[in-house]
Amino acid sequence: MSQEAFKPQTYQFSYTKNGTKYSAWRVRYEDKKGRKKLRQFKTEKEAKDFADLEVINAKNKDVRLRNIVTELTKAQVQEAQDAFNRLGKAYTLTEAVDYFLKFHRKADKEMPLNEAVFRYTEIREQDGSVRPRTLKQIKSTLGLFKAYFPQNPNLSEIGTPDVEAFLKSLKAKDGTTAATKKTWNNYHSDLNQFFDYCCESGGTDKHDEDNLKKRWIMANPCENIKRFIIKKNNTPETITAKQAADLMKYVAEFKEGRLVPYFALALFTGIRTGDEIVKLANHPNLGSLINHRTKKILVTPEISKTNSQRKITIQPVLAKWLKAYPFPILPVNADRDISTIREKFDINNARGRDILRHTFISHHVAKFGSVGRTALESGNTEHIIKKHYLEHVSKRQGLAFFKIEPPAVENKVVDFKQAAGN
Repeated sequence: MSQEAFKPQTYQFSYTKNGTKYSAWRVRYEDKKGRKKLRQFKTEKEAKDFADLEVINAKNKDVRLRNIVTELTKAQVQEAQDAFNRLGKAYTLTEAVDYFLKFHRKADKEMPLNEAVFRYTEIREQDGSVRPRTLKQIKSTLGLFKAYFPQNPNLSEIGTPDVEAFLKSLKAKDGTTAATKKTWNNYHSDLNQFFDYCCESGGTDKHDEDNLKKRWIMANPCENIKRFIIKKNNTPETITAKQAADLMKYVAEFKEGRLVPYFALALFTGIRTGDEIVKLANHPNLGSLINHRTKKILVTPEISKTNSQRKITIQPVLAKWLKAYPFPILPVNADRDISTIREKFDINNARGRDILRHTFISHHVAKFGSVGRTALESGNTEHIIKKHYLEHVSKRQGLAFFKIEPPAVENKVVDFKQAAGN
């Protein structure tokens, strides 16, 4: 049926039901196949609205431009049409809006890129959390990143595609060949830490008048950008997050979990299971060295294998294990039981001597993405971390490793501060 011939008819009629007279409205129209139909409505408005809609549907049939019933203004409809045209087939409008709302929510404070980089590098230089060589690399990375955005946009205007485009623009030393996967990962790591700071700690420095924490962005644009897994030769022997979980589950069930502190400290702090853990367990000030209030473990020079002091953060997962199993680090006659467990999990030979330490370091740098931080906590150099541990496991594995929590257990009334043999 042609558009001109289509004329839905609206009329009122009366009927009687159970002795009562009623009035209603009907619309006579044709469906898409040209068949005549009747539809009944209680009110005139409902009938006329339906008839009008049928007229529009008929006019829209087989035409590119359509009339629609909408609460949008003409300008809003045009804007939506322009958005569809710009997106093409790459994304739906809903996907685009979801992405915008995630990364472009109004931050606590708008911050230009150059100012953010200045503040971040100043803080890193002052807090002493990274070595001079690492700081130099961070400044180099962020310097190139600033140069990539000469218009100095606000951080909230920089999204994942922008950061990814920058990483893809990196070149090798010859200036033409694409940068290596290792270079990509190193730059990604520096940018990820920078944007984490902007999300979580931005603005907590002397430059802010009220000295209150203000987030400069609401989401880290590096979050969903891939990192490459690089296979290396002569990498340290480690166990996987799944194997670590199996190990801790077995230790928790072995003799009521009496060896949990020993294995938890070895696995989640990287403390060497030779002299270091023995010296720590027998130290007269053990209670102050493992400080749950500051969430730090102090490895003093006399405890450390390298005679260098280091502080290790007590990660939430370690705190839960120590709280659930508050036994001495080395209970009476622990050596035989430790060997039994090591034998069972094939970590009692030369290969497995430091396997728990290697596992901690590999998963720590994977989770936190900071070579400097891992070097400081493990008592290694950044060169060693980069050469042997970086990209040894994926970030997903690193996250899984630090989520190995203890099973639900009854609290055991034992003094954790006991020295070995007491």
